Formats: sequence, C-alpha cells, structure tokens
Amino acid sequence: MKRGSKDECPVNMNALVTNAENLITLSIIRSLGEKGIEVTGTSDDSHALCFSSKYCKKKLIYPSVRKDEKGFLSSLEKTVQKSKYDVLFTMWIDELLAISPRREIFRKHTRVPLPPHESLLIANDKSETLKFAQEHNISCPKTYFPENVADAEKIKKELDYPAVIKPAKGFGAKGLHYVINGEELIERYKKSSHDGKLIIQECIPLEGTIYGVEALFNADAKPRAVFVHKRIRQYPLTGGQSTMRESVSYPEIEKIGLKLLEKLNWYGVAMVEFKLDPRDDKPKLMEINPRFWGSIPLSIAAGVDFPYLLYRMETEGDIKQVKGYKTGVKSRMLLPGDIRFLISALRDDYSHLGLRKESKTKVLREFMRFWEKDLHYDLFSLEDPNPALAEIRNIMLRKVKSLC
Repeated sequence: MKRGSKDECPVNMNALVTNAENLITLSIIRSLGEKGIEVTGTSDDSHALCFSSKYCKKKLIYPSVRKDEKGFLSSLEKTVQKSKYDVLFTMWIDELLAISPRREIFRKHTRVPLPPHESLLIANDKSETLKFAQEHNISCPKTYFPENVADAEKIKKELDYPAVIKPAKGFGAKGLHYVINGEELIERYKKSSHDGKLIIQECIPLEGTIYGVEALFNADAKPRAVFVHKRIRQYPLTGGQSTMRESVSYPEIEKIGLKLLEKLNWYGVAMVEFKLDPRDDKPKLMEINPRFWGSIPLSIAAGVDFPYLLYRMETEGDIKQVKGYKTGVKSRMLLPGDIRFLISALRDDYSHLGLRKESKTKVLREFMRFWEKDLHYDLFSLEDPNPALAEIRNIMLRKVKSLC
C-alpha cells in the first residue's frame, strides 16, 4: 500500500498523543484511529477519558507536567527512544512549553510538529500577542499593560466601564474578571497580580459574536488548511469555552487570522480568536490558541480534518492545500459544557455588564434542539460510545467526592 495515499491508509502507522484526559484529545485520537493509525495515549490519570476509547490502543501513565516537569519529560523521552512513533502530538500548552526547548532531542526519534519557540512564546502571552498584532496593524481591543499598582491607578482614569482584567497567560475565562468602576479595578488587580502578569482591556460589548480562525501551516509558513467558525453558546456566558458552534464563511476574518500567523512564521496548527465589535462592526483580536482547540470536532465534521492533515504533513513533508468546507455544520459539547450554560442562562443575570438576559422559554427551546441537520456532538459517538459512559461516571464520582 502506498504510503501517504489520499484514499488509503498505509500499514504500521502510529502516533503518540499526550494529555489523554482531555476532550480535545479524544477528537484527535478518534480522527487518527478512524484512519487506521495506531494511537498510544498518555496521562497521569489511569481513568483518563481517552483510555476508554476503542481507538486508544495503548495507554501510558506519566507524571503530570505541571507537578513534575522533569519526570514527564524523562518518561516521554524514554518512550520515543524505545518505540518508533511517526508523530508526537503534544496537546496541552504546559507540555508544548516543556518540550519546545528540547524539540531537537525528541526529533532524533520522532516528528514533533511545533512552531518556532519564539513564536510559541508570543502566542502563549496575550500581552505579547496583542503588541505583535498592533505592530502589524491588526485591530485589537484597547489594551493596557500595567506593571504595578501605580500603573493600574493611572489606567483606571482612562477607562470606560465595565472593563476587563485578565492574566496575560492562560486560555478561556480562567482568571478573567469584569470590573464596573476604578475602585473595583484596583481591588481586583491587587488580588490577582501575585498570579502573574495582567492586562487591562476595554470591554467589547458582550453581545459581540466570537469567531475562530483555525489553520494548519507548513514548514514555509504557508497555509495548508483554514476553517472559520462562529460561537453560538459558551460557558461562562460572559466568555469562556464554546459549547455550541457553527461553521461559517467569513473571508475578512480568515484573511486577518492567516496574516497574523504568517507574520509569526507559524508551523503546525493554531486557532486565532476574534470578537466582532458591534460598535464599529470590526473584528478585534482576542488571543491565539497555539495548540489544538476546543471546537476541533466541528472542523473535522465539516470536512477539514486537522489532526489527520497534520499527521500527513509531518510524514509526507508537505500536503496540498485543502480548499473549502461545508458551512452550516454545528457541533455541541453537551456534557458538561452546554448543561452548565443552561443552568447559568436560567439563573444568572449579567445585565450590569450589558448582557441582555434571554427569556427562559427561548433558552430552553434552543437548548432542547437535540436533533438538527448537520448537528454533531463532541463526546457522544455510536461508533465509540465508551468515552461518554466514562465521562458520566467521572462526573458522578466528582460530584459525590465534593459532597463528602
């Protein structure tokens, strides 16, 4: 069988995928496994979600990179030295940052699709991302980079409220806080500054739609695949992980996202997030996700199989550019994300931040649309049902543990 054939899968293909406890990782394992690629998953948790997938053929227990980086790297290095894996898929940002400076050690034994280390550091730091974008005339929210409380005191006089304060590093809504006046801004800055560098931003109206530009770049920093989605629902309501999204065509945002990654000399996958500002109808850059993203099941369902394309690009040297995908496709993270959205949408009120509260009837009606044309689920799969059962079990165990 011809290696790299578009329609057939060559024999003896394999991949090592880290962070098997993650739902994003499950999509990567399913994508590769469905093509006949033998996947080995790694985790520090013997009950990791992906270990229950029929596509995860081998399971390895490693130290947590957050708790024992040296142990994690040592275990991973021994594995790639001992076993010949075609590609190492590094799933979590802490793992990327740990492996990136040592990439040449790993590349003696396997292929490691990583962007240049300097580009990775820029993408992992919102303050550096926004400064870089501004240098290349890419629109961003008005942003301040305080170094101390004295800086924050000056900034509070220039802001319109509500405003946003958040960590320069990290993704989603972790550590993000909205403040409604200067006093609250200073109080929050003092509480949060010990956790690392912070940025302060103007608050783009919360009703602004969030878009993601997802891309795959080759070794010459040329795009080989691109995909755009818009966020329909998210949790928390004020900004966080998407729980429902739809594939769309948006050439303007696509062009901006690709421009930013090209300027960064990117290699591999990334997702660039924008928010459409209803005040001027312009997309504003929010962040770069320098790894596989939470909505990856949607792009796969719509015809852009990023995990498999990345695998092929690594093993074949390059691939032809993938053009086009199906729009109007939706994917849903029902458990636990969309259920959390529902609870919050029925219970919480963010009108003080300018977020209009939908009627409970409308929220419930939209939520109960479990069957639609071109609707896919992140977790649930008739072909691979065990991960859903494992996740339900894990949620119940965590709930019982929290009550004890």
